[in-house]
Amino acid sequence: MKVIVIYGSPAAGKLTVGRELQKLTGYKLMHNHLTLDLINAIFDDYHAHRTVLRRIRLDVVQAALRTDIAGLIMTYTYQLEDGLDFLNDLVDLVEQSNGEVDFVQLKCDQEELERRVTDESRRIFTKTNDVATLRSTLARPKVFDTVPFENNLVIDTTRQEPSATAQEIKQYYRL
Repeated sequence: MKVIVIYGSPAAGKLTVGRELQKLTGYKLMHNHLTLDLINAIFDDYHAHRTVLRRIRLDVVQAALRTDIAGLIMTYTYQLEDGLDFLNDLVDLVEQSNGEVDFVQLKCDQEELERRVTDESRRIFTKTNDVATLRSTLARPKVFDTVPFENNLVIDTTRQEPSATAQEIKQYYRL
């Protein structure tokens, strides 16, 4: 199974691009807020329960590896101190099943992030949806870091349409 991890800051376009890539590939989409909203509904502070969040995500991937799913698209915000540990565990899990993990970092100018963050579509899930919270998040370590894996495509989404970004990912990784 192929796993595509689309990561970047809030409002960089991870879910929107993930949906477009899903249309092009037929891969399943496990976006960040499917699991994050579950944790937020149960726990007052998901950061205190990130081990549960991590376990849920890895368990879902492990279950998917046992099926005939051709591919899985995951979205992720690389910002917590244990973010690299999670990604290493994800890569190990997928590679043990003869799968492959490819990474796509979406970058975007802060002015555009601030414009996007208040979009009504972001209110469907518990996404960051105000400029002050976005600025606070962007000040955290690692939010803009590139993950240390060789198979990593970096795309600036500031002025690029999500469908074009998805097409670029599809072509680059020959999906």
